[in-house]
Amino acid sequence: MTRDSSLRVFPRSWLWLFPPGYLVHLVDERFFGEGTAAWATAHMGVHLTNQAWLVINVVWFVGFLLVTWLIARGSLPEWVALALATHFAIHALTRVWGSAVFPGWSPGVVSGVAVGLPWAGAVFLRGLRELETKQVALAVGCGVLSLQPLWDFLMLPILSPRPPAV
Repeated sequence: MTRDSSLRVFPRSWLWLFPPGYLVHLVDERFFGEGTAAWATAHMGVHLTNQAWLVINVVWFVGFLLVTWLIARGSLPEWVALALATHFAIHALTRVWGSAVFPGWSPGVVSGVAVGLPWAGAVFLRGLRELETKQVALAVGCGVLSLQPLWDFLMLPILSPRPPAV
């Protein structure tokens, strides 16, 4: 059921800020310093190649585009935008955590703090004001369950062969 655009919680223009924000974050993750693949391999005890990182993040970017499109056309409820914001905020906070725990800055921390957290905060504040408590709780729960690193670790054995033992 398509909702009248005058009754929308999140205007379509708001929704369409998610994909470019995520793309900025991906560029930051890939090209900032050593890049996420090398950083994760060095600090997180996983073997991640740039190719695996690319496959994982192309899948996630296409997912962000699809979900944004479905919310914008009214095929998904608007609380799903709050789930995207929750995902984006937690993802950004993991970059802040990585920078605090390990030497240097975690790739993606700059865009996470400059783009992800403010955007997620704006969407979250509007959602808290406009959505029902049940919808907010469902959105936050889905956002937490969609946390990318959880799914990435499940995908790594398929995408990234371990280097030969020395």
